[in-house]
Amino acid sequence: MEFGFTSWFSRAVSLTRAFRYISSAGCTGAEVAAMPAYLSRGRRIAESARASELEVTAVGLGVPFLRDPRLSLHSRDGSVRRESVRYVSRSMDLASGLGAPIVYVCSVRKEQRASRKEALESFRDSLRACAEYAEKVGVILAIEQFPLGEVRTFEAASSLVSEIDSKSFGVLLDTGHLAISGEAIDEAVVRSKRILKHVHVNNNDGLSDLHWPPQRGKLTRDDFRSFFLRLSESGYEGRASVELVNPRPIARTLADSVSYLREIIS
Repeated sequence: MEFGFTSWFSRAVSLTRAFRYISSAGCTGAEVAAMPAYLSRGRRIAESARASELEVTAVGLGVPFLRDPRLSLHSRDGSVRRESVRYVSRSMDLASGLGAPIVYVCSVRKEQRASRKEALESFRDSLRACAEYAEKVGVILAIEQFPLGEVRTFEAASSLVSEIDSKSFGVLLDTGHLAISGEAIDEAVVRSKRILKHVHVNNNDGLSDLHWPPQRGKLTRDDFRSFFLRLSESGYEGRASVELVNPRPIARTLADSVSYLREIIS
């Protein structure tokens, strides 16, 4: 199992500096958030990643969708949904140019002006259009459950994957989100064997999406050991990205997180 990091662990750290921190932690992979300014900077991002001897392993849409309330794949407003699908498509173009195999999305907030049934129907239709584009450009689209959105559990995310039924669409398992939803992280691996596309590793107090290092929080060493054992048994061949927010001190926390995980799987 190869570990990497998401690159948005601090707003005070530029993407280039984040790449340097990740490389210094002994990792070879980094995720990039599909921020608006990045969509037209694929070449510069690729050069910066190469300078730190990193591969861009995934492009994430959670951060830009969380920061911009005008983006929503399940909005009651059809024009908002269409613009959001276009944004996801541009992010897939960015991923393709960077050589990143994975693009992932999530529902970051509830739709206030529609019932949950209506919101999920809209989300499903948007995801189907995104999955079709993913197949066209040769990337994999993954849906991530998110505690504050319309898709808060692995069960709900896997149901959408079954409904859309595309070879270019699957799930992302996030250990921190599973801890909040109360779903056993090892059981989620077993149940997602055929549709698992990507993995995020982080910890929290079981209540809030705090993105603590794996060595701190509700999830124990035994929880993570069982999680990675099930990943190995399932034949998962992707990477695991550690997703932290505001780690302090940055360099030491990143290095300690990787050491902790590598010790668990050794």
